[in-house]
Amino acid sequence: MDLGQAQPRSLMRRSSAAGGNSGVLTIILVFVASLVVLTLTRNEANRLREAEEYIQEQVPMTREIFCLRYGLSNESELEAAKNQLAESEARAEKIAADANAEADEREKQLQEDASKAKDELSAALDSAKRLESELEAARQAASTAEQRASEAESSASQAAESAATSHQQLQEEATAAKEKLKTALKKRKTLESELEAAKNQLAESEARAEKIAADANAEAGEREKQLQEDASKAKDELSAALDSAKRLESELEAARHDIAWLVWPITATPLLERMPASLHPAAAIVDRVSLSTCALVKHQPLFRIAVFIYVVALHLYFVLTWALLSRSSAAGDVDATGSA
Repeated sequence: MDLGQAQPRSLMRRSSAAGGNSGVLTIILVFVASLVVLTLTRNEANRLREAEEYIQEQVPMTREIFCLRYGLSNESELEAAKNQLAESEARAEKIAADANAEADEREKQLQEDASKAKDELSAALDSAKRLESELEAARQAASTAEQRASEAESSASQAAESAATSHQQLQEEATAAKEKLKTALKKRKTLESELEAAKNQLAESEARAEKIAADANAEAGEREKQLQEDASKAKDELSAALDSAKRLESELEAARHDIAWLVWPITATPLLERMPASLHPAAAIVDRVSLSTCALVKHQPLFRIAVFIYVVALHLYFVLTWALLSRSSAAGDVDATGSA
């Protein structure tokens, strides 16, 4: 009977020690996973804030460069380009503000999920502690029952040696002690099943925490990719606006050059000798005039004035037509850029 009681005691001690160690390791692993999730979330929020600050720093710098380079012109095309650049800057700032707000909201949601996971872990830890205390009480009860059984057996042996009359009573006490031991063993099995259920609950909590961490990492990666695409689009719009402003400036410079040719003073040198073929729009037509007409222009002042008026009128026609076409093409580019 001593061997039969020693085996359940050793099994009980081994199972309780293994259960306590596994429960503590599970709780530590879940707590470390929660800390990793919080750290990754904060790092992602910091990256989003740095990207927003970088965009906010680059957009005013681009605006200052644009003003320094093209702020001296009073033409309407440059004003339209500046307005388009301001709209692009406003869109970029709105994208950055939306990204910051969404990152803050996501960080708040992740903190709430982490808090819930911590609450579940603390509840599971309290349940495990309660089950361990109950298991300890059961072990103490079993030890007491075993001690009583051993005492009953010793008293039974002494009573058997001393008197045969108390033998029946000692057997009844031993039977009662055995029943108590069986009851304690049943209670121990019940507590072990409850401890196993608590372990399963802890495993489920750990799985949920890992899933939350995976979802947070995936969503953070998608959001970072979206922010990079938005920043690239904003940069493309800014570069298109700068190219349009440069083109308008070159066209304005060409128009000024043509106007300068129109108001060029007439000196003793003949007009046809002062118009280079590479600069004047009507040079091709003037070059087709015959040699006799050129000689007549040189020797007849009235005819020279008439030819000059004709050439100036033709030049104005070409210049005005070219200016209207340039203005319409610039307006079409601005509308296309604004719609894009």
